[in-house]
Amino acid sequence: NYIVLGHRISAGGLPAGGLVIIGGTPFPERNPSIAFNSTNGQYLVAFELDHSEPDYSANIIVGIRLDGAGTALAGIQTLAALSNDSFQPDLAYGSAADQFFLVFKYDGSGNGSDHDILGALYDSAGNILNGGSIYYVGGFIFDEAEPQVIYNTRDNKYYCVFQAKWENVDHHLIGRHIGAGGIPVSDDAFVSSFIQ
Repeated sequence: NYIVLGHRISAGGLPAGGLVIIGGTPFPERNPSIAFNSTNGQYLVAFELDHSEPDYSANIIVGIRLDGAGTALAGIQTLAALSNDSFQPDLAYGSAADQFFLVFKYDGSGNGSDHDILGALYDSAGNILNGGSIYYVGGFIFDEAEPQVIYNTRDNKYYCVFQAKWENVDHHLIGRHIGAGGIPVSDDAFVSSFIQ
């Protein structure tokens, strides 16, 4: 099984210390993402946990908080556990409200034929906000994947980009603004398009 590992890197770009096991669950762990909380000096690591074996339930997104030295502050916690598989998490830290925003790929079809990009807002301890709501960041006619999110410190909002395809013919990069409260505030916009 894959596991998620961590390694601190010095300001000079050199490894500091040894490898540390971040996950270490009995299930395959994939696609880690990390964001730094500049308010309290902690990290939040999110990754995909494959529950397809042995119990045949869905892939979920989990997280763990680390201190500045990379030591776990608490156990692994669930960030998103939906009825179908969730993949490819990415995190950004919003410094104005001391919150994290998570985006991830979701198997909206339930059979792997169509994926959407979802997002949710979390407090500094990794607890979901907005009453537990998870919003569609993408979720239109395209099969969507590989979300990346960043926080805009000047305008206090997030921006998410992701790839999308339509019937394996039209290929696009799509972007969308997310408000500081974790709710999309703009329609999808094509960043780049390619038609075979």
